Amino acid sequence: MRVDVNNVRLTGTISREPQVAATGRGTTVLTLPVTVATMRPNGETADTFVDVVVYGKTANGLLALAQTGMEVTVEKGTIRSRSWRDPNTGTMRSAVYVAADAITLEHPLIAAARERMAAEERSSS
Repeated sequence: MRVDVNNVRLTGTISREPQVAATGRGTTVLTLPVTVATMRPNGETADTFVDVVVYGKTANGLLALAQTGMEVTVEKGTIRSRSWRDPNTGTMRSAVYVAADAITLEHPLIAAARERMAAEERSSS
């Protein structure tokens, strides 16, 4: 019997303004549009765009913090999909996204300071 594994871990950059919504029961849903750079076999990089969705208390905690340009790491997540009927055309639409269970944000200034400290440490050794 085959057992599928649906575990996602990724690091990328919030590429557009995060979107907030709520479920019918009032649970906060925060969608972070994230760009992830992927290294191709030929050495070039290609950007992959994926929505990272966070729910509930975690979403509430990130609302005031998440901004375009921030680095985000999904420590633990799963790939999910959703489908809906387009109200204008009546056609079925679908999307794949990452539902994040554990996520961290890093402000660009903090990341730059860490890089400077690491470079100073390397040069002094």
